[in-house]
Amino acid sequence: MMILFFFYTIILEAVYFLLSPILFAIFRFRPGSERLAIDYPKQRFRIMVHAASVGEINGIRQLLIELLNQYPELSILLTTNTKTGRKTAQNLHPRLHVMLSPLDVYHLRKKQLSLTNPEIIIIVETEIWPTLLFASSLKKIPVIFINARMSDKTLTQYSKFKDALNYVGKNVKAICTQTEADLQRFSQIFDAEIVKAGNLKFSVVQPEFDKAALRKDWGYDSEDKIIVMGSSRPGEETLLLKCYDLLKPEFPKLKLIIAPRHLDRKAELESIFHGRKVSYFSKNEPVQDIHIIDEMGHLLPAYAMCDIAIIGGSFYPFGGHNPLEAAYYSKPIIMGPHFESCKGSVNKLQNSEAIVISSVGKLYQNLRAILTEPDSYEAMGVRAKQVLEENKNSLQKHLEIIEKYWEQK
Repeated sequence: MMILFFFYTIILEAVYFLLSPILFAIFRFRPGSERLAIDYPKQRFRIMVHAASVGEINGIRQLLIELLNQYPELSILLTTNTKTGRKTAQNLHPRLHVMLSPLDVYHLRKKQLSLTNPEIIIIVETEIWPTLLFASSLKKIPVIFINARMSDKTLTQYSKFKDALNYVGKNVKAICTQTEADLQRFSQIFDAEIVKAGNLKFSVVQPEFDKAALRKDWGYDSEDKIIVMGSSRPGEETLLLKCYDLLKPEFPKLKLIIAPRHLDRKAELESIFHGRKVSYFSKNEPVQDIHIIDEMGHLLPAYAMCDIAIIGGSFYPFGGHNPLEAAYYSKPIIMGPHFESCKGSVNKLQNSEAIVISSVGKLYQNLRAILTEPDSYEAMGVRAKQVLEENKNSLQKHLEIIEKYWEQK
């Protein structure tokens, strides 16, 4: 395994060297320079956390806040793969230092860890980067996976490299999984302490809002029936628009709020809604029947004041997005059949009859059912909030594991 990984590292370094002129041309400006470990701070961090993007960061938000609040002198570096993730994380806590993660090339990882010198590394979900694990083992830095999940497909892929992953991951000390099934899968890959700690997304504490005040502030009436589609992906806006056109004659006070997952799709959305009365959040204009949230950070108040929450990324094969943000506000939730990336959360909501699993062909009738039977579906929203309450001990379980290995260090 050592020889194989040696050749793997040499090949990566050679490719990096050959592509370095292009890489420097792409990443030479901040924050892109962080991809090449340029401008990384020479500062000792007690903990380094790596999370892929916005979804993973939102999932561990409360954990980071608890750690920073419990330990006033604690310094945490959070690295992320995406600029949108970086932007989201920068608003979590004033003492949280956020950088883009370097490319997973040995000399860049070595430089990253030498500059930041973390005592412990925490990796979120399934971000298994071989060179990061190898560089951590050479520096004898304990690694913990939190909120870890692994699909059967990923297990099949990783099983082929089990010996190699255990070699580079010698310092993987503990893995906190979301479910028992995740525990069984990880146990087939890593020789480490593996515990079922639950899904940290259930522990997220979100801001409280006054629904009536929010509606007035955004420009809605108390009688308006507001449908919010959060984290929409290509094809879903068109699907929702077709349902809206069928529902509007029967429910004249019906309004739509759409928050696309990726803001760089604005031109595409303008084409979809061409010829309709549409307002955009960024333009600070009076809300129309269709309102587009085209800035980060405004989905939660939209969920808080809506009547129905639709979770995007789930009606076509994108894997789905987090339904728990809407559950926090006790909303009737509709989700499509593609929820592979949040299966644990959806299963818990399903078990409590706290979510409607719809489809492209059924979305209209599901929306109409909720609009015509609001009392029944409001009870479903209450059950969704109860699911969060029943599973919020995940935060404490994760903190106990982190503190255990942190203290040993």
